[in-house]
Amino acid sequence: MALYHHVPGKDALLDGIVEEVLAEVSSTAEDWRDALREIARSYREASQEHPEIVMLFATRRFSSPPWGRTTNDMLGAFRRGGFDAVGAVHGYRIVSAYMTGYVFGELRLRNAPSLRDYLEQMSPAEHPVVHELANELETVDRTSEYELGLELVLDALERCRAGS
Repeated sequence: MALYHHVPGKDALLDGIVEEVLAEVSSTAEDWRDALREIARSYREASQEHPEIVMLFATRRFSSPPWGRTTNDMLGAFRRGGFDAVGAVHGYRIVSAYMTGYVFGELRLRNAPSLRDYLEQMSPAEHPVVHELANELETVDRTSEYELGLELVLDALERCRAGS
Protein backbone atom coordinates (compact mmCIF):
# COMPACT_ATOMS: atom_id res chain seq x y z
CA MET A 1 0.00 0.00 0.00
CA ALA A 2 2.93 2.35 0.57
CA LEU A 3 3.54 2.32 -3.19
CA TYR A 4 0.26 4.13 -3.76
CA HIS A 5 1.77 7.20 -2.07
CA HIS A 6 4.09 7.42 -5.11
CA VAL A 7 1.67 6.60 -7.94
CA PRO A 8 -1.92 7.70 -8.55
CA GLY A 9 -3.31 4.15 -8.42
CA LYS A 10 -3.13 0.57 -9.54
CA ASP A 11 -3.38 1.41 -13.26
CA ALA A 12 -0.45 3.81 -13.07
CA LEU A 13 1.57 1.21 -11.16
CA LEU A 14 0.88 -1.47 -13.77
CA ASP A 15 1.68 0.97 -16.59
CA GLY A 16 4.99 1.76 -14.92
CA ILE A 17 5.92 -1.89 -14.51
CA VAL A 18 5.21 -2.64 -18.17
CA GLU A 19 7.12 0.47 -19.20
CA GLU A 20 10.17 -0.69 -17.22
CA VAL A 21 10.17 -4.09 -18.91
CA LEU A 22 9.64 -2.63 -22.38
CA ALA A 23 12.49 -0.18 -21.79
CA GLU A 24 14.73 -3.23 -22.27
CA VAL A 25 13.41 -3.59 -25.84
CA SER A 26 15.48 -1.24 -27.94
CA SER A 27 18.36 -0.94 -30.37
CA THR A 28 21.09 1.52 -31.22
CA ALA A 29 22.23 -0.30 -34.38
CA GLU A 30 22.48 1.85 -37.50
CA ASP A 31 21.69 -0.87 -40.03
CA TRP A 32 17.92 -1.27 -40.23
CA ARG A 33 17.98 -5.07 -40.25
CA ASP A 34 20.44 -5.26 -37.34
CA ALA A 35 18.27 -2.84 -35.36
CA LEU A 36 15.12 -4.88 -35.94
CA ARG A 37 16.95 -8.10 -35.04
CA GLU A 38 18.10 -6.55 -31.75
CA ILE A 39 14.60 -5.33 -30.96
CA ALA A 40 13.03 -8.68 -31.80
CA ARG A 41 15.59 -10.58 -29.72
CA SER A 42 15.27 -8.24 -26.76
CA TYR A 43 11.46 -8.47 -26.90
CA ARG A 44 11.61 -12.26 -26.81
CA GLU A 45 14.17 -12.16 -23.98
CA ALA A 46 11.93 -9.78 -22.01
CA SER A 47 9.01 -12.16 -22.53
CA GLN A 48 11.04 -15.06 -21.19
CA GLU A 49 12.30 -13.10 -18.19
CA HIS A 50 8.96 -11.40 -17.41
CA PRO A 51 6.19 -13.51 -18.98
CA GLU A 52 3.40 -12.15 -16.79
CA ILE A 53 4.37 -8.55 -17.59
CA VAL A 54 4.47 -9.18 -21.34
CA MET A 55 1.05 -10.85 -21.15
CA LEU A 56 -0.17 -7.85 -19.17
CA PHE A 57 1.12 -5.63 -21.98
CA ALA A 58 -0.95 -7.64 -24.44
CA THR A 59 -4.18 -7.61 -22.48
CA ARG A 60 -4.74 -4.22 -20.94
CA ARG A 61 -5.38 -0.67 -22.04
CA PHE A 62 -2.72 1.84 -21.00
CA SER A 63 -3.07 5.43 -19.92
CA SER A 64 0.45 6.17 -21.20
CA PRO A 65 2.32 4.59 -24.13
CA PRO A 66 4.78 2.08 -22.63
CA TRP A 67 5.71 1.04 -26.17
CA GLY A 68 6.79 4.51 -27.35
CA ARG A 69 10.54 3.92 -27.36
CA THR A 70 10.30 0.59 -29.14
CA THR A 71 7.94 2.02 -31.75
CA ASN A 72 10.24 4.97 -32.35
CA ASP A 73 13.29 2.69 -32.65
CA MET A 74 11.52 0.40 -35.12
CA LEU A 75 10.12 3.20 -37.27
CA GLY A 76 13.54 4.88 -37.24
CA ALA A 77 15.20 1.66 -38.38
CA PHE A 78 12.86 1.42 -41.36
CA ARG A 79 13.41 5.06 -42.28
CA ARG A 80 17.21 4.60 -42.09
CA GLY A 81 16.75 1.58 -44.32
CA GLY A 82 15.23 3.74 -47.05
CA PHE A 83 11.57 2.93 -46.49
CA ASP A 84 9.12 5.72 -47.28
CA ALA A 85 6.61 6.77 -44.59
CA VAL A 86 3.96 4.21 -45.59
CA GLY A 87 6.55 1.45 -45.97
CA ALA A 88 8.01 2.23 -42.54
CA VAL A 89 4.59 1.99 -40.91
CA HIS A 90 3.75 -1.24 -42.74
CA GLY A 91 7.14 -2.69 -41.80
CA TYR A 92 6.73 -1.68 -38.16
CA ARG A 93 3.29 -3.28 -37.93
CA ILE A 94 4.29 -6.45 -39.76
CA VAL A 95 7.44 -7.04 -37.67
CA SER A 96 5.54 -6.20 -34.48
CA ALA A 97 2.81 -8.67 -35.40
CA TYR A 98 5.38 -11.40 -36.03
CA MET A 99 7.22 -10.72 -32.76
CA THR A 100 4.12 -10.61 -30.60
CA GLY A 101 2.46 -13.55 -32.32
CA TYR A 102 5.46 -15.80 -31.88
CA VAL A 103 6.13 -14.69 -28.31
CA PHE A 104 2.50 -15.03 -27.23
CA GLY A 105 2.39 -18.49 -28.78
CA GLU A 106 5.40 -19.46 -26.68
CA LEU A 107 3.93 -17.93 -23.55
CA ARG A 108 0.62 -19.71 -24.10
CA LEU A 109 2.45 -23.04 -24.32
CA ARG A 110 4.57 -22.61 -21.19
CA ASN A 111 1.85 -24.02 -18.90
CA ALA A 112 0.16 -26.26 -21.44
CA PRO A 113 0.06 -30.04 -21.19
CA SER A 114 2.83 -31.86 -23.01
CA LEU A 115 2.45 -32.74 -26.66
CA ARG A 116 2.37 -36.41 -25.61
CA ASP A 117 -0.73 -35.66 -23.50
CA TYR A 118 -2.40 -34.13 -26.53
CA LEU A 119 -1.34 -36.97 -28.81
CA GLU A 120 -3.13 -39.45 -26.57
CA GLN A 121 -6.34 -37.59 -27.42
CA MET A 122 -5.64 -37.48 -31.17
CA SER A 123 -6.21 -40.48 -33.37
CA PRO A 124 -3.16 -41.34 -35.51
CA ALA A 125 -5.59 -42.20 -38.31
CA GLU A 126 -7.14 -38.72 -38.23
CA HIS A 127 -3.90 -36.81 -37.51
CA PRO A 128 -1.13 -38.89 -39.09
CA VAL A 129 1.23 -35.99 -39.85
CA VAL A 130 1.04 -34.63 -36.30
CA HIS A 131 1.96 -38.06 -34.96
CA GLU A 132 4.70 -38.50 -37.57
CA LEU A 133 6.31 -35.17 -36.68
CA ALA A 134 5.69 -35.27 -32.92
CA ASN A 135 9.37 -35.51 -32.04
CA GLU A 136 10.25 -32.51 -34.21
CA LEU A 137 7.33 -30.54 -32.80
CA GLU A 138 8.66 -31.13 -29.31
CA THR A 139 12.38 -30.72 -29.90
CA VAL A 140 12.75 -27.96 -32.50
CA ASP A 141 15.09 -25.15 -31.46
CA ARG A 142 12.62 -22.33 -30.82
CA THR A 143 15.31 -19.65 -30.94
CA SER A 144 16.45 -20.75 -34.40
CA GLU A 145 12.83 -20.93 -35.50
CA TYR A 146 12.15 -17.40 -34.23
CA GLU A 147 15.25 -16.10 -36.01
CA LEU A 148 14.27 -17.87 -39.23
CA GLY A 149 10.79 -16.33 -39.16
CA LEU A 150 12.22 -12.88 -38.52
CA GLU A 151 14.67 -13.22 -41.43
CA LEU A 152 11.85 -14.30 -43.74
CA VAL A 153 9.82 -11.24 -42.74
CA LEU A 154 12.81 -8.89 -43.16
CA ASP A 155 13.66 -10.40 -46.56
CA ALA A 156 10.08 -9.90 -47.74
CA LEU A 157 10.04 -6.31 -46.50
CA GLU A 158 13.34 -5.62 -48.24
CA ARG A 159 11.89 -6.92 -51.51
CA CYS A 160 8.84 -4.67 -51.04
CA ARG A 161 11.08 -1.68 -50.41
CA ALA A 162 13.17 -2.45 -53.46
CA GLY A 163 10.05 -2.84 -55.61
CA SER A 164 8.41 0.43 -54.59
